[in-house]
Amino acid sequence: MVRAGIKTMSAVFSCREASRLISESQDHPLVMHQRIALRIHTLLCAACRSYERQIIFIDEVFRLRALKGNPDLPTSESLDDAARERIRIRLADHGGDHADGDVRY
Repeated sequence: MVRAGIKTMSAVFSCREASRLISESQDHPLVMHQRIALRIHTLLCAACRSYERQIIFIDEVFRLRALKGNPDLPTSESLDDAARERIRIRLADHGGDHADGDVRY
């Protein structure tokens, strides 16, 4: 729907639209109405919630892999115990397979 030259979206939209917004949110910030609509959708849709967690996890893994290639940036080998614990907790929150503390990069 378009009002006064601004594209708006209803708070309820398809999982296909939700998955598109989830992916876009990894590349750039969503505008407020998109964030709100996506939040409502993911509160109501377990499949999209799971997809969002998976996309965030994959993005974090690739980001860490990219950091490994730059010697000036920290890698998992240079992390202190507190940082490793924060990562372990974050992975557990996102349903990572290595939530038992066995984090490998």
